[in-house]
Amino acid sequence: MRNTMKVAKWEIKRNLKNKTFIIGMFLTPVLIIGFMLLGNTFGGSDTEETQELTTVFINDQLQLFSAIEDTVKTNDLPWELKQSDLSEEEVNKELEDTDDTAYLFIDQRSLEEGVIRAYTSEEIPPYFIN
Repeated sequence: MRNTMKVAKWEIKRNLKNKTFIIGMFLTPVLIIGFMLLGNTFGGSDTEETQELTTVFINDQLQLFSAIEDTVKTNDLPWELKQSDLSEEEVNKELEDTDDTAYLFIDQRSLEEGVIRAYTSEEIPPYFIN
């Protein structure tokens, strides 16, 4: 055990007197910080991007529209809510001519199945379904 401590002390003294160790000890953090700053400079801006407003038409047969409005406001979703009386058959025709539009159907079937049927236009943001 005495020899182990002797060897450890000798290794520490040898490394602390070595130029390579001293330069590496100070240069490594400088390089890491430099690459982080370089990445932040060229990586992109952290400014808040303007999100396009998605128009969401809701065919609400369970009278939940006000609760949905509150949820949208609470979660700060980029949605413009409107009520709709269109049937599911008419929705596909309406979606052909619009962008960033979705139709949600909330009825008894949605309540029983636990799934809200959503019809979206082609250009809808990918995070909408989540």
